[in-house]
Order: sequence, then C-alpha cells, then structure tokens
Amino acid sequence: MYKSPLLLVALLVAGCNGSGGYKVSLDTQAQQLDSRYLTDNTETSAPMLLKSEFLIKDKLGQEASTFVVGETLTFELNITPANATGVDYQATPPINSFVVKHEGEEVWSQHHGMMFMQAMSVGKIAPNAPLVFIAQWSGKDNDGAVLQSGRYEVFSEVVLFVNDQAMEVPSPKWITLN
Repeated sequence: MYKSPLLLVALLVAGCNGSGGYKVSLDTQAQQLDSRYLTDNTETSAPMLLKSEFLIKDKLGQEASTFVVGETLTFELNITPANATGVDYQATPPINSFVVKHEGEEVWSQHHGMMFMQAMSVGKIAPNAPLVFIAQWSGKDNDGAVLQSGRYEVFSEVVLFVNDQAMEVPSPKWITLN
C-alpha cells in the first residue's frame, strides 16, 4: 500500500534533479537565444529593415547634449522602415525603455520598479507613420533625488524583432548636467 506513493515520490525527485532526464543549463539556453535573436554582420544574417533615430531634447524641444541640473529632458526614439512597403514586427513589452547611467551604474530607468507580462505582440510600421517612443525625465534618480552635475550616458533599450532578428539597439548618447 505504501510502495506506490514512495515510488512516485522517488521518480519525481529523480526527474527534478536532472538524473535520468534531459537537462539544459540556463547558460546553454541563453546561448541558444543569443544565436537565434542577436544580429551580427555575417552573410547569413537577414538585412536589417529598420532605421532608428535617438534624440535628447531640452525643455524647448531642441536637440541638445548640455542641460541645467533639474531640467526636464525629453528622450525620443523614432523607428522607421528602411523600405517603401513597411515592416511587420514582433515585440515584448516594454518595447522601449530609456535608461540613464552614471559611471556605468543605472541611476534612472523609465520603467524602474514596473513589471510587464511577457507576451509577444505583433504590429506593422508603415513607411509614412514611424513608431515613436517618448519619455520625459525630470533629472532625478530612481529614488527621487536630483542628480548632481556631471556626465551621464543615456540608453534607449529596444525589444523589437523583424524576421526573428532583434532590432539593432541605438548607440547611447552622452549628456552633461551643469
């Protein structure tokens, strides 16, 4: 009477610790994902079908790189198709997130403390209607403290796929707060 439950528990434990079953390490899974989704410049990769423009604007809407401490900045990412017919894409939320770093450490993130459902969505970017992401930053860190004078690096992180290839992430930009 007790042998069946004990045998079942033994089989479950053996399956959970990987003995006698198929086991893939997280590193192997990450390498498989990297090789499938990250773009490179080899002949086997599909051509990138999107162009992006990453802008940082002052309170007057002018593109700039030097700002006053505490000034509200606008981060803008414009994504347009590189062809005349438009591009179908897949994405997981958030599609775009702006991040500010100081000396390599994140000090502000647009989505700090937020969680998103990891569901794939699809869409189309028409040639005459770019996909635009805009965020305003008040010059404060994730805890609400005003950042001090200095140089900061701003990133636009994108999670957008075309033909199973990740969109190339725009180069970060440097800003100076005085």
